[in-house]
Amino acid sequence: MANIVRKLWRFLQSKELMGVDKFGNCYFRQSKKMDGALTEKRWVEFKGDPDPTTVPVEWTSWLVGRRKVAPTAQELMELEAQRNLVKMKAAILEKEEKKRCFRSKSFQQEMQADLKPSKMSNFIQQVASMEGTKFQGESTFLDEVPNELNSNGQNDRIAEPKGREDAFQPGIWRPN
Repeated sequence: MANIVRKLWRFLQSKELMGVDKFGNCYFRQSKKMDGALTEKRWVEFKGDPDPTTVPVEWTSWLVGRRKVAPTAQELMELEAQRNLVKMKAAILEKEEKKRCFRSKSFQQEMQADLKPSKMSNFIQQVASMEGTKFQGESTFLDEVPNELNSNGQNDRIAEPKGREDAFQPGIWRPN
């Protein structure tokens, strides 16, 4: 029994507090010699419920041995300020992206409005005047289709498609 108490007492005396994070978690280390080599044990004691997600990256690196020296309070404050700066920049970029999407949608709506037939005929008139040709009023695709008469004197082209399978006759495409 005395042996157990002695070991417990040595354990408690050799435990060294290395730091406390912003969540109140305490980080400890214990160094001891084993077989002539110095070994070090590192651990965290959580404040409240043990939640590993509350351990900051810097302390996790120290716990697993990627860092030899525990993070200092100054270093932790600088890294926290850098994280906050990154969050602010991300929020600004997100707002700018929303503005870009809104502008893009409004531009697409304007373009769709600009391609209506009345505006398209104005555009064609402008292009025709630049090229030195004449444009006479609005014309539709049907006006430009030549009248192809068959032997009976009827137009083979119809506005709507007719028939089924072998007797199918396609219609004329009319843009809206």
